Amino acid sequence: MAVQFEKNEAMFPKLTAEQIARIEPVGRRRQVAAGDLVFQEGTPKDSFTVLLAGRLEISAPGTDGETLVALHEPGEFAGEIDMLVGRKSLVRANASVDSELLEIPIEKFREILQTDAELSQLFLRALILRRSFLLEHHVGALMLIGSNHSAGTLRLRNFLARNAQPFTYVDVETDTGVQPLLKEFEIQSSDLPVMLCQRRHPLRNPTNAEAAACRCATASTSAACARRACCRSTSR
Repeated sequence: MAVQFEKNEAMFPKLTAEQIARIEPVGRRRQVAAGDLVFQEGTPKDSFTVLLAGRLEISAPGTDGETLVALHEPGEFAGEIDMLVGRKSLVRANASVDSELLEIPIEKFREILQTDAELSQLFLRALILRRSFLLEHHVGALMLIGSNHSAGTLRLRNFLARNAQPFTYVDVETDTGVQPLLKEFEIQSSDLPVMLCQRRHPLRNPTNAEAAACRCATASTSAACARRACCRSTSR
């Protein structure tokens, strides 16, 4: 299943040769072969990635394994706003052909945002729009399996929305690809709703506190994440 970004200039701007030349001194070039993993979902990104040549495929966990999110062309860059605060990536990137990257350490990227007004506006607008897209389309390493007729499912969906947590929602009554997932994790109807953190560790009918722990396991490296999320949750 593909849940692709709409290709628009605000969300996917292409850097000019002059713009790339301005940021290249603080980065390094890297060659990757077709099929190579560039970054993995569930781990923090330690660099800002610009595609100089080739093509990158961006995907996220889905009900049938992987969901295609976007294809990056030369001059475009990968990432969304959470990488600036050290949260774990919601998506993975693979080179679909032999490619060349420009990788800029996150601390150097933050300096660019502080010192280059033109690039700061361009980068931040794109990264924020991408995050909004992931929220709107429930794309993320966290998966919620439930039913639209379940009060527990509604509670967890509201909890995740309040905490701005992207997630994949699977409805057992309408999603045709749900049966292999239920079989893989031995999920019964009495278990619903169920949360999966990075497609493992199924939580059966979790409390909001348990959902916060799952959310933070997929989204942040900080133990304070769960405490902040619980402060915004309501009791089950």
